[in-house]
Amino acid sequence: MPESAPPAEPRLHRCDLAVCEAMCCYDGVYLGSDEEARLTATVREHAEFFAFLPSAYVVDGTWQDRLRGRKTAVRLHAYRNLAYPSHFRRTRCVFAFADGRCSLQVLATGLGEHPWSRKPRACWLHPLHEGAAGPIPPPVDSTADRDRREPDFPGFAPFTDCGRHRPDGAPWRAVLAEELAYYQATVRSQATVRSAPDPPAPA
Repeated sequence: MPESAPPAEPRLHRCDLAVCEAMCCYDGVYLGSDEEARLTATVREHAEFFAFLPSAYVVDGTWQDRLRGRKTAVRLHAYRNLAYPSHFRRTRCVFAFADGRCSLQVLATGLGEHPWSRKPRACWLHPLHEGAAGPIPPPVDSTADRDRREPDFPGFAPFTDCGRHRPDGAPWRAVLAEELAYYQATVRSQATVRSAPDPPAPA
């Protein structure tokens, strides 16, 4: 009997924070063009809530000895997950609480905002990444991961619990429907802001 062809698109499970311990946050997150300013404004506005942060909570990020941009800082963390990827450093974003919850998400929820409204896009979009035509799912085969850098780093998203293809999972579009909907909403919102006419000059 011939072997069946591998699936063209990944089947995923929804994130279970109690299991993964926020492993996707191990290196912090690289920030978009205006995200550092927004993050700084949030921390200043809610200084008491964020009193646990180090003074340098955003730092220069390097990858393979090259400066890659600004990112959130990390601190050492002892992961209990026996399946924690061996090529991931044992660190975690400084914005994560001890139980793995994101402080930015907790704050937004407490303020009655969308839970992801204060988070950098790459955080809430994971395990998707943003392409020219929209969000792209992680590959079924981890060797095709865009973040693969041999010999020391075999990949990122496919090695996280929510980004790993699982035959018993559900189609990725169904699992990540909330992320896709929020992405479309934020893209439309940003497009509206960009296309709005400039206010008239004062007389």
